[in-house]
Amino acid sequence: MLEHGRQFFILFISPVIGLIMEAFLGKRTAICILVIASVLLFPSLCGYSFITSWGYPLFAFCGLSSAYSFFSRELETNSSKIASALIGTLALFFVLGIGFFFDGFSGSQTVERKWDIDNYRIEYIKDQGFAGSPRMNYELSKYALVPIYFKKEETTLDNDTIQSCVVNFTNSGIFFDKCSGVIKH
Repeated sequence: MLEHGRQFFILFISPVIGLIMEAFLGKRTAICILVIASVLLFPSLCGYSFITSWGYPLFAFCGLSSAYSFFSRELETNSSKIASALIGTLALFFVLGIGFFFDGFSGSQTVERKWDIDNYRIEYIKDQGFAGSPRMNYELSKYALVPIYFKKEETTLDNDTIQSCVVNFTNSGIFFDKCSGVIKH
């Protein structure tokens, strides 16, 4: 989940938003938000990814905020609710902040080029580590039945020294012609 660290900073304020949800939304609405967020996050446990990078933080934020609203309903006074939300925000900041701090040293991945062909997504990725030259990869992903998810099928290293147009995904048995943008099985 730390793959998109900058977007996950929004999770820090989920207790405060949960407190606001508790004040303005009914219990039934909070349950609906929690269930929908959980259902949309479940495929990630099975190896699927969202087609956009903001899917994880958005649905995790909605789920955490609505879950916190249930906790907040059990507290007696408004001052204890506010104090609890602030302590929760600070706790998330310190616990998750450590992970984000170290994630900053891990390097970065940048999609240099992307092709969406048939039911597949192929990305040419520049993987720049902490030091040294970048590693260039081709990543083959297949869209799921619900097209907001895709599953990574295979990654192959770009070791093209003769400027060939064909990228061979050996495990999947797929050949991709990057010059014409055609997939061959």
